[in-house]
Amino acid sequence: MPDSQSFPFGVWGRLVARRASHGGETLFGTYDVTGHPALKEAIAGYLYSARGVRCRPEQIVITTGAQAAFDLLARLLLDPGDTVWMEEPGYYGAKAAFTVAGAKILPIPVDQERGWRLDPPAPLPRLIYVTPACQHPLGITMRMEERLRLLDIAETGNSWVIEDDFDGEYRFQGRPVPAIQSMDRSGRVIYVGTFAKLLFPALRLGFMVLPIELAGRIVNALSTTGQFAPLLLQAALADFITEAT
Repeated sequence: MPDSQSFPFGVWGRLVARRASHGGETLFGTYDVTGHPALKEAIAGYLYSARGVRCRPEQIVITTGAQAAFDLLARLLLDPGDTVWMEEPGYYGAKAAFTVAGAKILPIPVDQERGWRLDPPAPLPRLIYVTPACQHPLGITMRMEERLRLLDIAETGNSWVIEDDFDGEYRFQGRPVPAIQSMDRSGRVIYVGTFAKLLFPALRLGFMVLPIELAGRIVNALSTTGQFAPLLLQAALADFITEAT
């Protein structure tokens, strides 16, 4: 959990109030269902400098937290019976979203000594879910050879990789490890992040970076589910990133 006593709520309150006073129709309607343009621009710049993620703002989708991203991706990418490779042990929230979609879950064993054993049984998966920067719940970091192996599997099997970077910014020493998305040359990696660990969980804002092939297909899923993140908070967060940090 972030330290709530260290968060500048006075600054945050002023930014929200300013946007509420001057938002007009652009913040109080249902426009920009994939996210407020200013926030997507700010996130794209931040991700490149902090995590090495290469993307354009139009590839970014703002979500109501990471769990909403997993739900949307399950709806968009999975049919009942599709295979999903997932870390074991792993994050129960992601597993729940894929299970509800009717996927068959196959484990990728992970342990402190041997890391990720990326040789589960056939068939090749439709989707692979990993937390490479800080494995949930073990806290280890995926080695370079494992990252390259993962990308090779995804390209060979025409699979999608969900890179859940829920707290990749935090390190005991040194700079954060670059995201797998920064190494992806085939457009197979979907990068998912959240502001819950950096700011505060109740904000309920997250995001995903989609490959170009998927970016144009997400609008229908968003419209069907109604999972639109509040534009007022998005606009205030864009100001917080660009002005207060």
